[in-house]
Amino acid sequence: MKLSSKSRFLFHPRFAGKKLLFCLLFTAALSSGSDTPARRRHTQIRYIMGTLCEITAYPTDQDKDNTDIAINAAFDELKRIDSVLSNWNPNSELMRMNSVASRPDVGGIRPAVTLSPELCERIKIALDVARDS
Repeated sequence: MKLSSKSRFLFHPRFAGKKLLFCLLFTAALSSGSDTPARRRHTQIRYIMGTLCEITAYPTDQDKDNTDIAINAAFDELKRIDSVLSNWNPNSELMRMNSVASRPDVGGIRPAVTLSPELCERIKIALDVARDS
């Protein structure tokens, strides 16, 4: 069975830990229900990816000491992704690649650009999605 480019991204083993963290936070939020007292809700808001990003967790009594650790890990991952894929931050790997690749070298030849495996994979996925849509 051939997986689409979207499926390859969803089931890629490299993202297993990140998906697990997301699932744990999501499951905690769902299992808490709407009758959860506001005092148990834990929210952090930070400026990432050019906008305010809010993460809210609803920890159980057993997990309340790990709530900040989990939220900080999620924000750290967002910062890492932003440092690679941001299309507005001139210091991101994507924008550095675009800057170098857009300048013709001597004789009009564009210079080679070295990409991280992660950025290369994301570009492949984006091209697959564009081709399939």
